[in-house]
Amino acid sequence: MKLRILIIEDDAIIALQIKQIIEKLSCICVAIVKNSNSAIETSKLNKIDFIISDINIEGDLDGIDTCKILQDIYKVDILFLTAFNDIETLKKASNINFVGYILKPFRQDELETIINIEKCKIKTNNIYTISDEYYYNMNTQILKYNGNIVKLTKKEILLLDILLQNVNNIVSYNDIESYVWDLEYVDKNTRRQLFYRFISKLKNFPIELEKGIGYKINIKHIN
Repeated sequence: MKLRILIIEDDAIIALQIKQIIEKLSCICVAIVKNSNSAIETSKLNKIDFIISDINIEGDLDGIDTCKILQDIYKVDILFLTAFNDIETLKKASNINFVGYILKPFRQDELETIINIEKCKIKTNNIYTISDEYYYNMNTQILKYNGNIVKLTKKEILLLDILLQNVNNIVSYNDIESYVWDLEYVDKNTRRQLFYRFISKLKNFPIELEKGIGYKINIKHIN
């Protein structure tokens, strides 16, 4: 499975340089966006594994605030690539669990090293031990119960994916609907039917309904 990277950068030349490095390392550049709104909408419509973000970007929210929103929802790793290293900016950035902070002009080998580390993570950290009976491979999108494959529909897989991306945390109805139905409007009955069809296939599956809020999965660990 290839690492899927979102670039948040409003300098077209730098964004293209980053994109070329991403593709050289056989990763996928999901999109290049210039502002917070585009970053958030892109993340709703696409699976993102890693974000490379400038801090001073277009729009009302800077790169730090934008990445905070995306990390809270999708638990994605963040790399800041910026010209700013003043104390106030560093203090603000410290509120995010970022994996790197590279100053412009950046060295290509520094960026490549961090991307390669993220590639290793996605290869090893996508097997979920959900319980003693259930294992899910995010790379192959295969759920197994006591060694046997559980047949899931495309939307059931998307539901499982977003819950595992936010493991042990409640995922709101709105976030689920946006992720599973690609921002198309769905009524609550459609979402409920998907949920009940999903759990009807799974015996003793550790999924919880938080009435009026959303769903969550409680699991032991990620291999």
